[in-house]
Amino acid sequence: MTVYFLYYFAIVALYFLIFGKSFALVRSDNSVKSGKKTNLKSNYIFITTILLILIFGLRNPEMGNDLKGYLPSFDRLNLFSWKEIFKLHDFLNYEYGYIIFNKLVGSVFCNRQFFLFVCAAVSIIPIGYTIYKHSDYPLDSWFVYLGLPVFLLTFSGLRQAIAIGITTLSYNFIKQKKLVRFIFIILLASLFHSSALVFLLAYPVYRIRFGKRFVLFSIILLPVVWLLRNPLFELLTKLAGYNEVMDNNGAVTLFIVFALVYLFCVFTGDTEDETVNGFTNLFYIACLVQAMGGLSSIAVRAGYYYMIPLIIVLPKIINENRFFKNERDRQLVRIIILAIFITYGLYDIYTTTWAESGKYCFFWNEYVAPVRPSVR
Repeated sequence: MTVYFLYYFAIVALYFLIFGKSFALVRSDNSVKSGKKTNLKSNYIFITTILLILIFGLRNPEMGNDLKGYLPSFDRLNLFSWKEIFKLHDFLNYEYGYIIFNKLVGSVFCNRQFFLFVCAAVSIIPIGYTIYKHSDYPLDSWFVYLGLPVFLLTFSGLRQAIAIGITTLSYNFIKQKKLVRFIFIILLASLFHSSALVFLLAYPVYRIRFGKRFVLFSIILLPVVWLLRNPLFELLTKLAGYNEVMDNNGAVTLFIVFALVYLFCVFTGDTEDETVNGFTNLFYIACLVQAMGGLSSIAVRAGYYYMIPLIIVLPKIINENRFFKNERDRQLVRIIILAIFITYGLYDIYTTTWAESGKYCFFWNEYVAPVRPSVR
């Protein structure tokens, strides 16, 4: 866990070093000229993004359950010629874009560690760009991102992690009402993981405007979906053409946390702000999906695409809304919320078995899987 603690320390230390004390503790310092502020933010996000890529790129290939299939497949695909690759009609359950991606990376350097580096870069750089483009509070945004389950996906679920990274690039097109470009980005992401198509719903959902009736309905709907999660799950999987088996993992904590975060957003956020309104709507989809998280851990992955908007909207609401009477109250709430995300993030890293992230090991060291007590 030392590597993760060091990264948390690094993003805080760099924030103080680059922006200065006043900027780091409160919010964007208006005394800093716009151009200088942009340069400082770009420098900060560039460094923190590179450090995160290094964490994923330098990890031992044994970290991540799905790598046991992805890495041998990388080797096999690069035994094919380009002509054979183009003639492939099917390779395991991989989408064609991911197959081409494997061959492209292997054509540059057919090495498993290099492949992990490239996968990390393609997955994490869009997240860093999204924070740069849409967040005025990059430190808070990183804390929220590290506390979300989608962060761990980069350890194991390479295809979907890349697809999620690509979908984040569609935010600009959603906001600018560029439907054709938005659809193109989502279709591109679906070439890496077909589940990306669920994000097509984001375009209309973003534009639903808040109102008292809508807020009341959305709040009531959350417990209703949770209570009816079994028949809803069966119906949705049949409509989607999947034969998903419930694992009944009993996970409910994250749903409760998400529901509380959503309540905080709708009751304290500036609903007249388009970004707050739109990104809160998108996060709400993640809440609805998470209501069924206790039935299937795989099904929850459909909600991963809608978790990322939280890294933009939550820091904005905390730092800009007028709900708080004074700055002291704002900072107290900010510290409590970020502390929850930090704590949950570290807990998730340590306990999530499929990511095998708890015991970090560099690729040049021998990986020893952590011994976990058996459940009786």
